Amino acid sequence: MSMAFRRDHPKCPPNLEELFKELFTAYAETIGKELGLKTRFKPLNDIEVYCDDGVWRKISTAAGLPSPIYLSAGAGIQMKEVPWDIVDKVIIPPPEKFADKETKTLRDRSTCLNREVGREVTTQELEEILKKAVVERYHVTLVPTEIYWEKIPMYPGIRGMLTSDDWFYNRSEKLRFKNTPITSGVRKGEARVKIPQGPLVRVIVLTKENKIYNILITGSLHADPLIPESPIQIMERELQNAPIDKKAVRERVKKIFDTKGYEIPNITVDDFTNVIMKACEAAK
Repeated sequence: MSMAFRRDHPKCPPNLEELFKELFTAYAETIGKELGLKTRFKPLNDIEVYCDDGVWRKISTAAGLPSPIYLSAGAGIQMKEVPWDIVDKVIIPPPEKFADKETKTLRDRSTCLNREVGREVTTQELEEILKKAVVERYHVTLVPTEIYWEKIPMYPGIRGMLTSDDWFYNRSEKLRFKNTPITSGVRKGEARVKIPQGPLVRVIVLTKENKIYNILITGSLHADPLIPESPIQIMERELQNAPIDKKAVRERVKKIFDTKGYEIPNITVDDFTNVIMKACEAAK
């Protein structure tokens, strides 16, 4: 279930991080109260349940979709068991992903609502619980409405983006570096760092003649805005041709953080600078 605000609405949180905190705390508390579970919001965007073995495990998939006009976020609650025989083959997270977690594998990190409640929770039951969370948190009345998607200004752009192979694969190493000339002077380095209570950051850098020739920054980052272009993409352009010097790299990263309207929650200028320099060191 998702919430979308116009940024000029008085109830709209000031940023994506605060929206995650408000909305997902409401979801967690109401799910726990209605279903007899011990639940919590875990920054940046997780909803967790306390399991019988004394471990907090994730029961949600959540994300935000910020734009210059709208701020939205949504969480999907994992109700049934995951087909782990398939998931284990197609999703292989790096070990850094679990650096600040009690559990150290994707399988052990997650659980599902039906398992923890001890019965099948229906979709309708969960929907009513999430509606109640929204009503109580934002003091609103929910009105059933037929949505005419084609009349929503941002819908065509988002639909085109989410159905585009170019958009899906743009953040891949293969596409980003496909036009890189094969020369003896280009070297590749990679670094991955999990920020405590923050995102996993993965940086792949190509260097040449003591400069950043090209760079790809990925991970579990939640940059605002996301469309039409994120601060991460702009940061990558700023860093191209930058000298491999910590001060120079930091200045370019700080420029993005200082840009009005840009936000990258739960990570600092120095965090970014350090992982970029670590990738550059690996390229030597």
